[in-house]
Amino acid sequence: MSNYQKVIYGKYPKSNYPNQLANHLVTNYFTIENAKLLDVGCGDGTYVKLFNKLNLQSEGVDIVDGIDFNVDKLPFNDNTFDYIFSKSVIEHIHNTENFLSECYRVLKPEGMILILTPAWEFNYRWFYDDPTHVKPFHRK
Repeated sequence: MSNYQKVIYGKYPKSNYPNQLANHLVTNYFTIENAKLLDVGCGDGTYVKLFNKLNLQSEGVDIVDGIDFNVDKLPFNDNTFDYIFSKSVIEHIHNTENFLSECYRVLKPEGMILILTPAWEFNYRWFYDDPTHVKPFHRK
């Protein structure tokens, strides 16, 4: 694990939330058996491990792998994944066009992208307390 990951993921207490979210997503959205899933911005790999336990062929990619989501291509062939998952990443990216186009490039036709980000309307007071937050998102 990189120093970045130790600092970021070591400061929060562990909870059951990742397990609950992964189970919810597999039950309600990621329903293709033995599907391939990519976690873009996987951090310490928590969700990759959980999705693998839930019978998805999962892998992840993150900044610690030397990928700059603002400009780089994802290191996968076109149409590789049934699902793309990204949690709390897109708000850190200036060039979301590259990020999204790369996600769509590696997604299979009829695949699904699920991106989770803090809701601006609920987090606007402290969104920029994290200096790496560069782009807020809202329902519109």
